[in-house]
Amino acid sequence: MDDTVETKVSGLVAWMSEGLGCPVSSSHDPRTRVYFLRPESTPEIATLRVSLEALEDWDLPAILEDLERENLLVRLRREPAFWPMYSNARALEPLEELSISVDGNQHTITRDRDHNVRVFGPDGRLLREHPTGLLVNPQSLFRRPANRWEEDIRAWR
Repeated sequence: MDDTVETKVSGLVAWMSEGLGCPVSSSHDPRTRVYFLRPESTPEIATLRVSLEALEDWDLPAILEDLERENLLVRLRREPAFWPMYSNARALEPLEELSISVDGNQHTITRDRDHNVRVFGPDGRLLREHPTGLLVNPQSLFRRPANRWEEDIRAWR
């Protein structure tokens, strides 16, 4: 069996397409060394991110076993704001992400498994005046009104 990264990505795409009942595409961001597996034309289903390191370190059956154990396909359908990352630790690291435009600039707000929130500017860096300690938000990023995020972003950049 060919065990290249490309073969593993193709196997993941086929597994997700079959399990979700829709076409899935993949793309790679060489800057972040992450592969994105996105259900096509179905924004109500979340995207899976897979680190290049995980693809290099583990064979496809092990990766699929981990994703099935995590009940990934059900979670992708149920939680569109859930943006999981499969890492070389053989675990899903959930990440919720919200993009918001403030004064014509796109900002990204993320929340990790521990509910830590980070706000990034259009250049991908934390905002200059971002609070020193991580923000902690026990609720989904999407439950907070957009205008409150906009006010904070204006104050933190």
